[in-house]
Amino acid sequence: MANMSEGKSASTRRHVVQVVRRVLALAVYPARHIKENPIPRGWLPKVKANRAFTHLHPDEDRALLACRNVALVRRLFFGMLAREGLRRDELGGLRRKDLDLGCGHIMLDENKTDDPRSWALDPGVARALRTWKAMHHPNATPDDFVFCEPGSSASLYTLHLADELRRDLHDAGVTRPALFERSKVRRPLRVHDLRATFVTVSLANGKTETWVADRTGHRSSVMINRYRRAARTWTELAVAPLEPLDRAIADLRLPHGLPHVDEVTSKRSQRLR
Repeated sequence: MANMSEGKSASTRRHVVQVVRRVLALAVYPARHIKENPIPRGWLPKVKANRAFTHLHPDEDRALLACRNVALVRRLFFGMLAREGLRRDELGGLRRKDLDLGCGHIMLDENKTDDPRSWALDPGVARALRTWKAMHHPNATPDDFVFCEPGSSASLYTLHLADELRRDLHDAGVTRPALFERSKVRRPLRVHDLRATFVTVSLANGKTETWVADRTGHRSSVMINRYRRAARTWTELAVAPLEPLDRAIADLRLPHGLPHVDEVTSKRSQRLR
């Protein structure tokens, strides 16, 4: 701990101690290299108050998704995160069989909390995903990943997308300092903050906590309540909701002759009736 760089944040220092203590615990049992763990149970460096987080404004989201200098697969990925609230790894691992785009339904059976969940996709997201498949992956199988480059079967690499997200915003002409500031009181925009954008926008537009949790997988009110203040500010400023995904990404606007996903849903409902 004494040799650790002073520039490391409190949370980073805490994570280092957690890893060291875990290794020492394994050295006690089952390895039996030492008799006891020198780091007492429950002893961890305290983490000070969280640094301020931020989220994208509608005009910034629109600029990012419209920028053709940014790879289409990343724009689709970022846009869906901000409109559906999944975790980054959940969305990166999404497969065709997890989606029923005919009725706009997503089924997330495997996730971080091992708590299967499903919900109705935003209509604009469903339309964008349907067009993405029709235009770039027409022969995709149910086991194929949703987010992969045209002509590839490998899933989009999501572990270091934060740097790419901030570069993509620069390329799109988004320069708001709060998105890029790294200091003791604020952290730069992360991919995870697109999930925060989803929660904030949803609460600001009257969605219930239950509705939000059905999509994000939050098990308690504590995490969702962190976004209520930002949501109230959003409401007071009368900030518009995010643009439908298929409109925000011009590359994914339905070509002439391709049935609209809402039309498909309507025809299916009529057959059922």
